[in-house]
Amino acid sequence: MKLAYELNKINILPITYGSFGLNLIIGEQGIINDLDLIISDNEFSTNWDNIKNNIMPSLGYEIDATHCQEFNGHNIPISILKISDIEKLTDIRKDQFKKESLEQIEYYNLSLNQYLDIYEKGMLGKYRKQKKNKEDKQKILLIKQHLIK
Repeated sequence: MKLAYELNKINILPITYGSFGLNLIIGEQGIINDLDLIISDNEFSTNWDNIKNNIMPSLGYEIDATHCQEFNGHNIPISILKISDIEKLTDIRKDQFKKESLEQIEYYNLSLNQYLDIYEKGMLGKYRKQKKNKEDKQKILLIKQHLIK
């Protein structure tokens, strides 16, 4: 959440995504192999150089040479994505996200139904079927269990 705090300082409220964002909702500490944050395309184009050259290095992260929007450091890669990248994969739009706050850090998160939609659609793709099949199935099951509660 240090990164979200730094982004808040430059008036960006990131959207948490993936297993990190899901764990914020369900309160379970599942395996988090990476951290995905989404920002608007405008925020990305306006602030990318500052994020890449100043904020991330100050947090101990370096840009990944093979993935231009991914950073490595502290054993957990961080990806910063544009909202348009996610909108290509799903029908979910930023105005549907819920604004959250944790220790005075503001961010947006998806609902459980939105996570369910994303993981189910992800299972249709070749990459996720090959690389994340078991993990995604476990997440889908966990989401469904929480939706029943």
